Amino acid sequence: MIVNTFERCVEAYRSFNAWDAEYDLMRRQFLASLPNSVIVEGEYSELDMAVNWCLTNIGQPDITSTWKCVAQGAGESQEIAGLQNGQWANQWFYKTDYDYGFMEFYFRSPADPARFVEAVPSFSV
Repeated sequence: MIVNTFERCVEAYRSFNAWDAEYDLMRRQFLASLPNSVIVEGEYSELDMAVNWCLTNIGQPDITSTWKCVAQGAGESQEIAGLQNGQWANQWFYKTDYDYGFMEFYFRSPADPARFVEAVPSFSV
């Protein structure tokens, strides 16, 4: 998993006509209430690790998160219950390859993005 930029994310999706204007609208809505963000690119299992890290280290997500469950091994998954005014949220954009793509994490606290970025190397498979 790597940290990436919004521009690189859009470029990757536009290269195969998968960028949707709805993503821009959703992103603006997320940023209005959770103004601190980090975009990562990775495999589904790495994204699950990132979500689990947020659950453990930041708390429950906002109800607007788009990644609604995380893998718990052996084909099982756990649903994530969001809260009104949660401390973080995420937006899954779309696959760029088999079980691979970009996700943006939005945080209420300005300190959380740096903590998250510091943890990203531990999310690699």
